[in-house]
Amino acid sequence: MLIGDIYRKLYGLIFSRPTNFKWLKANQIAGSGFINSDKELSFLINNKISAVLTLTTSSLDPEVLSNNNVQFKHIPIIDHSLPSTEHFIESVSFINDCVSFNKPVLVHCRAGIGRTGTILAAFLINSGMTVDESVHEVRKQRPGSIENRQINSLHDYFDHIKNNGSNNEN
Repeated sequence: MLIGDIYRKLYGLIFSRPTNFKWLKANQIAGSGFINSDKELSFLINNKISAVLTLTTSSLDPEVLSNNNVQFKHIPIIDHSLPSTEHFIESVSFINDCVSFNKPVLVHCRAGIGRTGTILAAFLINSGMTVDESVHEVRKQRPGSIENRQINSLHDYFDHIKNNGSNNEN
């Protein structure tokens, strides 16, 4: 077990919430680190989260989420890797569906920084922001989010939207 994993487990036990939990858009879309305990899941449910997008290669237990009336989507992205345009399309489509049905959605990876921040920025790009605007907004709300090299994949996604239209139009 890595030191970061130990920290996240202890954080969850002490504070009863996932690490790096923060709303990007109040009561609509949030980001966090991995959900490690029933206490952290209870925190999400108490905050009206009704959908979860997991970006880690290991999945949460879909049955536990389903038993708590939480919709679940697993899109595995390797840690520190560059999400593909397909990852962005699938993730943003899930987020858009949740938002359109008034289902507050949590996007999470292991630490809630790189993959989570990048997918949140892609959501903002799909909503009309530029790459720079989306990265600035995510980092303003979630300092330390998005690895600099992941910004390149956001530029690819932005070009895809420019050439093919947003996920809202497909």
